Amino acid sequence: MTKDKKEKKERSQLLFGVRCVLLAIVLLLISGSFIYSYICGDHIENIDLMLRGLAVVFTAAVLFAEIRSYRRLYNEGVRKIYREKDIELDKLDKFKQLVKRNDFVYNFQPIVNARDGEIFAYECLMRTGDEIGLKPLEVLKYAEISNMLYSIEKSTFFNALAFYKQNLEKFGGKKIFINSIPSVILPDSELAKLKDMYGGISENIVVEILENDDDDDTTIAAFDNLRNILNCNIAVDDYGSGYSNDMKVLNNNPNFIKIDMSLITSIDTDSKKQLLVSNLIKFGKKYNIKILAEGVETKEE
Repeated sequence: MTKDKKEKKERSQLLFGVRCVLLAIVLLLISGSFIYSYICGDHIENIDLMLRGLAVVFTAAVLFAEIRSYRRLYNEGVRKIYREKDIELDKLDKFKQLVKRNDFVYNFQPIVNARDGEIFAYECLMRTGDEIGLKPLEVLKYAEISNMLYSIEKSTFFNALAFYKQNLEKFGGKKIFINSIPSVILPDSELAKLKDMYGGISENIVVEILENDDDDDTTIAAFDNLRNILNCNIAVDDYGSGYSNDMKVLNNNPNFIKIDMSLITSIDTDSKKQLLVSNLIKFGKKYNIKILAEGVETKEE
């Protein structure tokens, strides 16, 4: 017998046992009522009314037992789905706590000019504190499961820009790169709030579009709208990691292109990578797009 069939049999036996206990209780009540009516000489109408009432109580009790049983089955089904999708309930609870308390932590990784070693900009990286302990990909995973990607997107923009503005002198007026979720579109009302609060530093804001996300007319229009309202810059992130490299650039007309680490690693010894990156740099110069490289780890690269 398989595990699922065994569990189903056990549940059926449990439900049958509950029904038997309820039936026994009702029969005892009926017997007691007959004895009481015989001793006290109550009229037969009272007995009939009593029996009808007991029938209603019995039916309600059985329905209640079945509802509890089905609820248990539902919860077990949900847990099974969570297990199949590698969803850990404790992490899901931590995620919801994270969003409710707005306990996000942001690290700012410097983007360095390879020619002079000077910091050109900072990339905002979403993190969680030790108490929560979720990785960025886990945050996005549980946000999607909980239909809360919008909350993550909104929190990222407002939290990151608030910290940046409060520490503008420490950032030295450098640009800040913020990752955006293409499938989530902030409404004009929220963009208007961002403009009112951070319009004075909008030229330093760069919104990153992930290269491996598909473009559609709605997404393209949304980023155009974002650029127009905030007067910010747009960057294509992880260029070279997906399958729509050129179309992503052509559709979004970015100010920056960030080349994925996969194209940079060992580029000093790979002539094909050199040709691809060289052509991209020429394209960028022609159309005034600044090219950034991710993952440069050696002098040769």
